[in-house]
Amino acid sequence: MSTKEEKLTAIDRLENDIGSHKIIKTEEANKIGEPFGLSFEGTSFKHDPNNPKGPLWDFEDGVSSFILASRIADVTAGVERESYMGRGFQFRSDCKVARLAIMNEGIKPSENDTDNTL
Repeated sequence: MSTKEEKLTAIDRLENDIGSHKIIKTEEANKIGEPFGLSFEGTSFKHDPNNPKGPLWDFEDGVSSFILASRIADVTAGVERESYMGRGFQFRSDCKVARLAIMNEGIKPSENDTDNTL
């Protein structure tokens, strides 16, 4: 079982060192996902000059950092999250909700607390 520190370090690495609009090697994605019990299969990404929002070059065996953040938020928070139009906003929101869920692990809400959203 992973510690809170290992999980928070993985989220910090994803959010601060890698960032939202990146494709990373599957091996790196699995290192980040490991404290959460997550593993990833790589995908091929192909550059399309007609798609300005797509990858700038071909990439074999990679994982989108956006997908990585989403999966981590899913397994840590277990709640419906806000949905944003831009991938960068969504990425940061997913990292934030995962971080808050990890920091609050083991803390039970008070009996009067009816708001279970993060």
